[in-house]
Amino acid sequence: MLNIGTIILILSATLNWLFAWQLKNTFSADFSYTNVFLTLGIFILWGTVLMLNLIIIRNRRFQNIAFILGAMGFFINGFNAFIAASIILLFIAFIYTRKYIQNDLDNQVKIKSYNTLYLNVWFLIMAVFLTVSVSYYNIIPQIDASQINLAIPPEIFDRAFSMAEMIIKNIGNAELKIISENFLTESLKEQTRTAMNNYMANLVISYETYIPGGLAIGLFLGLQILSWPLRYLLSLLGSSILNALIVFNVVKKKTITIEKEILT
Repeated sequence: MLNIGTIILILSATLNWLFAWQLKNTFSADFSYTNVFLTLGIFILWGTVLMLNLIIIRNRRFQNIAFILGAMGFFINGFNAFIAASIILLFIAFIYTRKYIQNDLDNQVKIKSYNTLYLNVWFLIMAVFLTVSVSYYNIIPQIDASQINLAIPPEIFDRAFSMAEMIIKNIGNAELKIISENFLTESLKEQTRTAMNNYMANLVISYETYIPGGLAIGLFLGLQILSWPLRYLLSLLGSSILNALIVFNVVKKKTITIEKEILT
């Protein structure tokens, strides 16, 4: 019969692959809230098991093997140097997170699993966000500049011209009002709209190569909004499940006496 440690390691690797596969489905298809929430749900499951992995498993060799096997799943999203570098960084983050968590546990008189997880998993979550962003960069199709429409809506121009006319009418002098009546014509407004929209279209064409990278960076920065809620949720779920495992005697906890030198 498998013990709890083996189950956690198997689940950790399996859910990592499932999360990577779901990322590919989400980024490859048209935007769907169903896919987004399904991806988030799988990430929470994987993250919760990972919290238990970090705080329960003591066999570092098997722990490293299981994590590496799981992280290899991100190669589903592209087999290149970018994905490889993000996986290496993810593994480094895992090692350092484990080190700090174990140090905290070793120095605690009474185990406080929630605080230990919450204070130490932020770097690992950042590494996951980076891997997600790199996966997005690899998965999204090459963007054609002609598909991007940055044309400014006519309503924006109409409001801008109306505001300018109102300001001139209320606070402008007589000479300025005459200039406004002669130059703020419909023809000038149309020329301004055309010139601005042409400028925006040329801007997109000029930076077409950088658009996928910019979107990936934007995704990474946008994911920072989820950093604190995910730290809180994963730490809470991980510590709660750990407490339940202790209550049902699946994970054993014992008290030890430490000898200490004092001066008398």
